[in-house]
Amino acid sequence: MVEMQDASNISEWLDLALFRLARHVMVRPTEKRMALRLLDKVPFLKKWVKARVVGNNVTLKDPRDVPCGRNLFIDVSRLAGEDGNTGIPRVTRSVLFSLMEDPPEGLNAVPVFATRKRPGYFVLNSQFVYSEKGKGAGHPNKGHKSPILFRRDDIFLCLDYNPLLMNIQQYYLSAIQKAGVKIFTVVHDLIPIRMPEKCPPGLREMHEDWLRAILRFNGAICVSGTVAEDLRQWVLEEAPEREARFQIGWFHLGADFERFPPLNGSVSKELSCKKDLTVRPFILMVGTVEGRKGYSQALEAFEVLWGRGEDVTLVIVGKEGWLVQELAKRIRSHPELGERLFWFEDLDDDRLYELYCICRALLMASESEGFGLPLVEAARAKAPLIARDLPIMREVTGGSAFFFKGETAVELADSIEKWFDLFYKGVHPKPDGVPWRSWAQSSRQLSEVISRMGKKGKDPFSGLKEPL
Repeated sequence: MVEMQDASNISEWLDLALFRLARHVMVRPTEKRMALRLLDKVPFLKKWVKARVVGNNVTLKDPRDVPCGRNLFIDVSRLAGEDGNTGIPRVTRSVLFSLMEDPPEGLNAVPVFATRKRPGYFVLNSQFVYSEKGKGAGHPNKGHKSPILFRRDDIFLCLDYNPLLMNIQQYYLSAIQKAGVKIFTVVHDLIPIRMPEKCPPGLREMHEDWLRAILRFNGAICVSGTVAEDLRQWVLEEAPEREARFQIGWFHLGADFERFPPLNGSVSKELSCKKDLTVRPFILMVGTVEGRKGYSQALEAFEVLWGRGEDVTLVIVGKEGWLVQELAKRIRSHPELGERLFWFEDLDDDRLYELYCICRALLMASESEGFGLPLVEAARAKAPLIARDLPIMREVTGGSAFFFKGETAVELADSIEKWFDLFYKGVHPKPDGVPWRSWAQSSRQLSEVISRMGKKGKDPFSGLKEPL
C-alpha cells in the first residue's frame, strides 16, 4: 500500500507554504515556466521541492482494514466543491453514481478528492456522495480526512476536469504511479486549444499544461471517438515521444430520464406561468450560453424568421457563460422576451425533460463539442434534432438528424424553414436511430475501457474505430 503519513508541524507548514506558492504560479504560465527553469538549474533544490510536495515518505504497506481486491479511486474534487447539475460536473455526478452501483469487475469504486492546500487525496464522505447533489451532508472537506491507501495495480481515474488541481498534485500522482498505480484521465475536449478565441484568456495555456501533465501517466479516456482522434493528433504534434506509451480510449456518455413520469404533452406548474410557451411551436436550445454554442447566430436567425412572418418560438436553457455579456444583455432586453423568446437559466432535470418532450425540435448550433449531451437527451424524449454538420454531431446522432451548414443568420434561418417543410410533410429525420445509452450502460462501457487499458501490453490509441 502507499500511504501519505502525517508530518511534523514544521514539515506540514512547509508543505502548505509550497502548495500556496504552487497555486499562485501554476495558473500563470509565464511564471510557471520561469520557476521550472530555475529549479532545473538547481537540481538539489528541485529534488527537495519534489520531496516536500510528494511527502518524501511514500512507502508500501498492507494494512488489514482496507477492502479486499483492487481499488478504482475516482477523483471528483471539483464535484465535491460545487453544484453538479450542469456541464462537466453533471457528467461526473452521473458517471460516479453508476460506477459506485456497478464498479468494474474486481475493483472497489472509491470516490476521492484533493485540495489545493496540501498534497494527497482523501476518501470522499459517503454521506456527501449519496445525498442529492451533496446537499444537506456538509462539505466533504470538513471533519476528519482519511488519506487514501494504495495497492500496487490499483487504478486512479481522474474523472473531473480540474487543471489547476492536476498541476498542483502531479508530483503526488507521479509518486503513486511509480509505486504501481495506473492513472487514467477523462478528457472531454480540446476546445480551449482549438478555439482559444471562444474561451477566457489564459485557458488555452492552462489546458495545454493540463494535457502535458496527464501525458506523464498511463492514458486518457475521451468522451467520444472524435475527441480521441483529436487528442491523438495533438500528442503526435506536441509530444511524439509519448506516442508509443500513452494509451487513448473512448466511451460515450449517457442520458437517463426513466425516473420521470410520462407527461402526455402537459407542462408543469413551474413552466405553465409562461403562457405563450406552448401557444406556438418552439425550437429548444440547451447548454451554457457561451460564444462557441452558436446562440448569437441562432437569435439572429430567429429574428430573420420573425421578419418573414414565421410564428415560431426560441427557448434557451442554460446559464450565462463567459465572454457573452453583450449577448446576454441583448436577450434580456429583447422585445420578444416572454413572447417568442424564453431563457431559463436554472432548470432541474425534470423541467428540462418536459421541454424536450414538448419542443418541436432541438437545435444544436455549436461550432465545437466534445460530445453534445443534449443530443442524446432530446433523442430519448423523441425530439427531432437539428444540428450543425460537424463530425462529432454525426458520431453522436448516428446520422439521425437534420444537418445544416453556414455561419450566417440567413443561412440558418433558411435551414430551419427547410426543416419545417420536411416536418409538415412527415419526412424529416427521426431521432429513432440515435444510439443513446443510459448512464449505467455508459459507465459499463467506461469500465470495459478501464479494464482493457489497465492490462499490461495493450496497444495505445485503442478504441478509435469503435468503443471498447
